[in-house]
Amino acid sequence: RTVATRQAAECSTEHGRVPSSEASTEELEIGELARARTLGCEFIDVRDADEVRSNPLPLAARNVPSSELLADAAALDRERRYVLICARGIRSRALANQLRAQGHPHVYSLQGGLAALAGKVARAV
Repeated sequence: RTVATRQAAECSTEHGRVPSSEASTEELEIGELARARTLGCEFIDVRDADEVRSNPLPLAARNVPSSELLADAAALDRERRYVLICARGIRSRALANQLRAQGHPHVYSLQGGLAALAGKVARAV
């Protein structure tokens, strides 16, 4: 296998689980983010620009509002894995489902969204 194929296949969780493309949606837990980043998953913040400005993510993510991402879904590489992040995980979960239905099997949602991430940061301090 090529490096890119191997990375795409491995981009999953700390426990080595590769999310099934058959599932209606796959959610990654907070503890799985570091491994997802290491294995090449791209993080996409699907919140609107105003939300991002008022409450930025504490990790590097490309901002593509959900409406724009849906309108330009063809721009996503179907072989690459993406982790979508929103405020509470609701929007990103719904968007992941929609993108999967459009033929993008490797789209995941951060369970609990930014709220869960902020909670983990607060617990660590």
